[in-house]
Amino acid sequence: MNEISSKLQENLAAIKNVLGSSNDLVIREFAIGKDQKTSASIIYIDGLSDNDTVNSLILKALMLDVRVSDISLPSSNNIDWFELIKRHSLAFGEIDEVTDIEKIYESILSGETILLIDSSSKAISIDSKNWAQRGIEEPSTQTVIKGPKEGFTETLRTNTALIRRRVKNKDIVFEEFSLGTNSKTDLSLVYIKKISDEKIVDEIRDKLKRLDIEFVVGTSIIEDYLEGNKVSPFPTIYSSERPDFVATALMRGKIAIVVDGTPFVSVLPSVFINFFQTTEELYVRNYMGSFILVIRFISYVMALLTPGVYCAILTFHQEMIPTALYISIAAQRLSVPFPIAFETFILEIIFDILREAAVRMPRVVGPTISIVGALILGQASIEAGIFSPILIILVALTAIATYVCPNYIMANASRLLRYTILILGATLGLPGIISGIIVIVFHLCSIQSFGTPYMEPMAPKTMAPKNIANDSKVTKVIKMIIKNIFKK
Repeated sequence: MNEISSKLQENLAAIKNVLGSSNDLVIREFAIGKDQKTSASIIYIDGLSDNDTVNSLILKALMLDVRVSDISLPSSNNIDWFELIKRHSLAFGEIDEVTDIEKIYESILSGETILLIDSSSKAISIDSKNWAQRGIEEPSTQTVIKGPKEGFTETLRTNTALIRRRVKNKDIVFEEFSLGTNSKTDLSLVYIKKISDEKIVDEIRDKLKRLDIEFVVGTSIIEDYLEGNKVSPFPTIYSSERPDFVATALMRGKIAIVVDGTPFVSVLPSVFINFFQTTEELYVRNYMGSFILVIRFISYVMALLTPGVYCAILTFHQEMIPTALYISIAAQRLSVPFPIAFETFILEIIFDILREAAVRMPRVVGPTISIVGALILGQASIEAGIFSPILIILVALTAIATYVCPNYIMANASRLLRYTILILGATLGLPGIISGIIVIVFHLCSIQSFGTPYMEPMAPKTMAPKNIANDSKVTKVIKMIIKNIFKK
């Protein structure tokens, strides 16, 4: 049975049986009041609850400060200790009445303190959470030169406070969810009424309610579940560590998902251009922000196409290269024993290995790995005649261009597709690369993020206006034909 027993010892036995004999589980039995006493007990997890709060505001208040004679009560011989304690003794802003034993387990494991009173079939959940947490620091993945230096932390309530501090709107809504049958991870769905699309909010809410999973470790699991197209390498949900970015997105009608235990907040729906935007563009002049955005797009195209175009031109289209440059490249490749395609592919793999090693190694060793890979291995491979200098320059330029993209997941998409473009360029030349670009563009135009076209506002476009009532008969016919063509 899930109901709480009116006998204190039965409830304590059930809690000990379920939560086990862990040494961080604290069960403190005591007597309430100084004159007319009754048995009670508090249960909490040491490390999740604040010991000072438990000792001074709960135990001291109930054991030493409760005097029934000082409180005006209805003339009755039976004292309702539950209502007495709830109304007169607990000086807390947030307490909940609990009637379900399963809710007791969930509250204890969430850092709250449970108060059980003998002869009462109800319990009181007291908000006494106080676990170790990281302070607000500058985001490590989204740094800006001009702008706030605050970033999200791993605590849900801190993150929601950072959002509410920037969005002082009475219509902002924070809907709470608990996901994971084992982890019971807290989650908050954030949106602004009258600005966000209600259909999208309802769709996300229904999906979250239907999510059946044992453990939620962070936003990545939620994003994998919510994303419609899981085969596409391009992400449709943006993750940010910056409260100002999330606040700006909310005021533009987007929806945020804040998950307890992770400093990344998901923003949706997200389109292609959102993954190249940063909050730094809000703090500079418009023309400068547009220039930086164009630079990011050019860098992304370079990171995607440079190795494949190099391989295609040297293999199939040597006439496109100036004669002096081609002679210089040919002289550099005289001692290289590998074909162009194989050399390019191997060097790309080596650079990806060095990149992962620099990221995963400890901070002290990371720069050393970068120096060894960039200087020693690069110079040694050129002197040994394994790789040509021009290819090392191009691959290094490609790696730098990859890091220009401010979103790590979108940058990974270019890393994955770069090998596809390289294979097409090595086998079919420039026609193969052009065909690959066309397929990628068609794929981008076919993706939707919760009903929003992924390439918005660039595509889809239509030349036929919705209202053609005031046009001439010839214009009406022409526009109707164009409209039907675009529909097909």
